[in-house]
Formats: sequence, structure tokens, C-alpha cells
Amino acid sequence: MADLKLFNLKTEKPINSKNYTSSEVQAIIETNCDELLGIKVIASNYLIKKGNNEIISTLGIDENYTLVIIEYRNNRFGKLINKGLVQIDYIKENISEFKILIGKKNKDIVPMINYNPRLIIIGNDFVKYDEHAIQQMNSQIDLIRYIGYSNSLFLIEKHYQSKSVDHSLWKYRFSDRNEEKLYIAINDYLLSLGDEVIEVGYNNYLYYRKIKTFMYITFEEEIHCRLLISGEYKSYPVKSEKDFDKLKDKIEKAYDQN
Repeated sequence: MADLKLFNLKTEKPINSKNYTSSEVQAIIETNCDELLGIKVIASNYLIKKGNNEIISTLGIDENYTLVIIEYRNNRFGKLINKGLVQIDYIKENISEFKILIGKKNKDIVPMINYNPRLIIIGNDFVKYDEHAIQQMNSQIDLIRYIGYSNSLFLIEKHYQSKSVDHSLWKYRFSDRNEEKLYIAINDYLLSLGDEVIEVGYNNYLYYRKIKTFMYITFEEEIHCRLLISGEYKSYPVKSEKDFDKLKDKIEKAYDQN
């Protein structure tokens, strides 16, 4: 575990870390889920197998209308990854149940939902065996580490993520070789920004996220890069690599802010 030290330059004293229980972390995350993770909570402690006490700690929908399971761990050992995979399978096998659940919140988005869920494990520590475990799995899994501090500061960082992402839901086909070449140049640059960046394809667009989504690529008459900067999305047409070079500073700003 990397030991992050927080130091107050005004008082010239370190700020001590604070231990939280899993339920306390859950309350913090659910209260601030949209801001921290880009996820809207639709259910807390949701019972999925009556009689077996199988509970999804937090169920939400991210910016890209994908269902997200969030589980919490307050030590470096546990079986939450396997538990999360059981929950993913349950959702896939019982989609109608979750359509009803979402419909009670907002029936208009039910047809837009991707019912192949992401899994997020939030914990105060992870080990290399956790990383190895998710390498063997096809699901989208993020390990997010938190540190709480005594002065009400709460830090989260992406510790690790699954590298294998299913693009089977990406329906777009390039219009010509030049468009494909330009996309490859943009994609290579975005993935080079950091190991925590992941590319996901869905319908006719792509999105790139760290913990939250910071950029979309849409394919219209030309490629458009849609960036989240200062809380607002702005779209920029990219017709050539020269256009893209001019956009790199804005992309880095979106990456840094999100």
C-alpha cells in the first residue's frame, strides 16, 4: 500500500489519516456519488436473492447509462470481486427486474440502459492478487482506493482497472481509411495520458474515462471530440491530425479536471 502523507503548510503539521468502517465509506460515497464517480444511485443495500441475504451495497447508473455495482472493503483481504461477479450474472439473468426498478425512478431511460454492469470495489488497500484476479475476467472492474483524513478530507484514486473492454456494443464502421487513421491517432494519444484511462465503445460513439468520463468521440460528418471542461461538455470537430494537435491542450485540461 502506498502511504500518502498529507501536510498542512500553514500549521506545519501532518494531517492524520482516519479509519472508516465500510458502512461509513458507503454513506460518504452514496451522498457524493455523482460528483466523485459520475454515478447516480438508484438503490442502496438492494436484496437480490431473497432468503440468501445477497445484497448489492450500492447500485447506480453512470454517465453513459451503464448499470454500476459498488462494493466496499475496509481491509486488504476479501472476496468482493467474486461476490460482484455473482451480482453481475444475476442482473444479466434478471434484466426485467432491474427495468422495473429503474422505471420507478425514471421510465424514460429504461430503454437506454446497458444491463451489462460495471463493478467498482472501493477499499482502503489492495494487493497484487486483486489485480491478478480481475485480469482473468471479461467484466469491467475498477479498484478504487480511498484515504480518509481527520480534517474531513476524503481522497479517492483509481488503483487498478480491467484492461480488457468489450467493444461488441460499438456499432460504428469507419467511412474510409483516413477517418480510421485519424481515430487511431486520437485513441493512441488518449490512452497514453495515463494507465488509468480506459476506452469504451457503445452504439456509435466512444468514451474515455478515468474514474469519471472526460471525453467522447462521436462520428458525424467528421469526427467530433466532446470534452468535459469546468463542468460543461464542449464539442470540437476534428477533420485532420492538425485539428487534433490544436485540441491537445484542451484534452489534457479535461483529463486533469476529471
